[in-house]
Amino acid sequence: MQTILKINSKDLNNNFLQVIKSLFRIDIDEIIIKKDKIELEEFDSNLSLNEVTNALKKQNYSKDFVKNIEEGLKNSSVYGS
Repeated sequence: MQTILKINSKDLNNNFLQVIKSLFRIDIDEIIIKKDKIELEEFDSNLSLNEVTNALKKQNYSKDFVKNIEEGLKNSSVYGS
């Protein structure tokens, strides 16, 4: 039997390890771990660019990802000049 786990960086903790251990105890031959896609919510244009990037940092997104989002927003119709 095969199981597929879709996860994001917030899921990587001790509880996740316990899930993997539990799967080994049952009849699972293969475990596939896929990175969960990012679901974007409606954007609040009243938030400052700093608030947006700080919120992403608090969600533990990588520095490179936050930097890319920040650069993209700086060039957007919302924050761009």
